[in-house]
Amino acid sequence: MSLMRHQKQMVALAICAVLLSGAAGAYNGLSARAASPHQTEELQAQVSPGYAIRIAADEFSAPVGLAVNDRGDIFIAEAGRIEGTVPRVVRLGKQNKHIPVADDFKAPLTGLTWHEGKLYVAYVGGVDVLDPDTGNHHPILTRLPAGGDYPNGAVVFGPDGKLYFGIGTATNSGVVGLDNIERGWVAKAPDVRDIPCHDLKLKGTNFNVNNPLTPKDLHDEAATGAFQAFGTTTARNQVIPGALPCNGAIFRAKPDGTDLQMVAWGIRYPAGLQFGNDGELYFTMQGYEERGSRPVVGDSDYFYKVVPGEWYGWPDFAGNRSVTNEQFQKPGFPVTPLLAEIPGQPPQPIATFPHGAGAAGLLFPPESFGLKGDALVTLSNRMVMRLNPKTGAAAPFLKGIGRPIALAPGPNGTVYLLDHGDDRPGTGRLWRIDWTARR
Repeated sequence: MSLMRHQKQMVALAICAVLLSGAAGAYNGLSARAASPHQTEELQAQVSPGYAIRIAADEFSAPVGLAVNDRGDIFIAEAGRIEGTVPRVVRLGKQNKHIPVADDFKAPLTGLTWHEGKLYVAYVGGVDVLDPDTGNHHPILTRLPAGGDYPNGAVVFGPDGKLYFGIGTATNSGVVGLDNIERGWVAKAPDVRDIPCHDLKLKGTNFNVNNPLTPKDLHDEAATGAFQAFGTTTARNQVIPGALPCNGAIFRAKPDGTDLQMVAWGIRYPAGLQFGNDGELYFTMQGYEERGSRPVVGDSDYFYKVVPGEWYGWPDFAGNRSVTNEQFQKPGFPVTPLLAEIPGQPPQPIATFPHGAGAAGLLFPPESFGLKGDALVTLSNRMVMRLNPKTGAAAPFLKGIGRPIALAPGPNGTVYLLDHGDDRPGTGRLWRIDWTARR
């Protein structure tokens, strides 16, 4: 084993130990600071020494996107997926006032970005450009293949002036199954399947399940192959043609949405996407789940740097490990490869998070926030991690927040954190984090 590989494995083990430990000592060094009407909630939030955290606003419904403009105006995108709510963008006014900017989007919204005087609003299958002064918006990206399990997310802008965004896969592990039927999208869009970015040759494995779409025939079975709609089989050495746009990939385009190009592919769910202070593009990826016709046991979440043109291993690798490894097997459901030929050897992740950590929001704060080039990564288990993008070393930066989902830099070194809340209206919150050690 190489020294570099050993160091990365030790980092992964250290992260797992911190996240999974229930001992108070696992969070030594975190402190709580509170001075507002939300004192009880704020005292539960523990942040690294030298930083202060408080609730800046609340009563949001399923907020998914956060953007701050050059003047410090704060915009929030609410998904519109909770009954009785609509997909909308609001501007935060004084005394927690939510000022509507636009509320006539396709639901649900998935992200929000500010760039050169405009808001870029992501929703399932597309991206609109929104004028925050008039509320007028128009689409620049449409018909993206994001109708399955994992949609497209917020766009980010690179040093080259182009917009970048990710689209997740339609399925958990390459095969449309009962889990996708239970999620409801197969009935609404029966032709949805995973679309590779380049031609792929298959082994021809098909998966049989009792067909819930024909309930009157109790003996009816449906066989489904990889990269096919439910009920469609594949043959040995069958080639699935690549297409653009595909899913399970990262893309770039001009700011008006033209000249769409694939940047990297084989990515199950690129949940967070940001450029680092070094000008490189990084992303978080959420790993396989133990569900569907091809369940994968105990996969991790990951942090990567984008290598242009690289294949990151989905659907036959978890990180840079084959899903045929014993650690990923469920008794009675052996996970075998779907591909007869792999496009290459997937790169090793920079950092690994435990199974189900929910690595999502990603931000490289400005130097004025004091993290010296490190990233912040939100985890769905009430935590934000600080991560060194060169070594993969990670440590808790913040814990005790309900469901952190997005981060954005504010003026004067401030960082804002969006808490999605639960699936009830009005439970989302906006937190403000300040570096106090410099004062």
